[in-house]
Amino acid sequence: GPPAAARAPGAAVDNKFRPRHYNEMDELLLKTFANQMAIALFSHEQHEQEKQRLRLEETLRDTSLIIGESLEQKEVLHRILEEMKKVLPFDTASIQLADGDAKSLHIIANSGFDELEYVEKLSFSLEGDFPNVRVYKRMEPLHYDDVQEHFSHFSNPHYRATHIRGWLGAPL
Repeated sequence: GPPAAARAPGAAVDNKFRPRHYNEMDELLLKTFANQMAIALFSHEQHEQEKQRLRLEETLRDTSLIIGESLEQKEVLHRILEEMKKVLPFDTASIQLADGDAKSLHIIANSGFDELEYVEKLSFSLEGDFPNVRVYKRMEPLHYDDVQEHFSHFSNPHYRATHIRGWLGAPL
């Protein structure tokens, strides 16, 4: 078949309950309508992408304003998480930094957890096998559809992460 980029995004189908003889004019009419449908679908998709781009642009602008308004790091980070949730919905999220001697990652801000203060006292040894440590060491994004299948500590109540299944991380 043709390469994926050259394939039609779908098909327009005309069905009858009884046998019918179709001719070239019928095919031409259906093809004409199908082209109009494809244009409408493409236009709608472009419009949705533009709306998403504008939402992202607005959120990034708001985030820049937040950073400029406040010098209180904790407040800035919490507000950035709030803005991020508008374009990348999440149930819980955290911002983590390596300590000065690069032995562990510490949660310095979080959102959505029941015990915010407790969670901000958690740390993850850079010697351990944690997904956030992998992101830090590899310096590239990483995701898991069900992180509990890969990392047992998510089922440990100490980490307050027993509810987490889908997981996405990116380096700072």
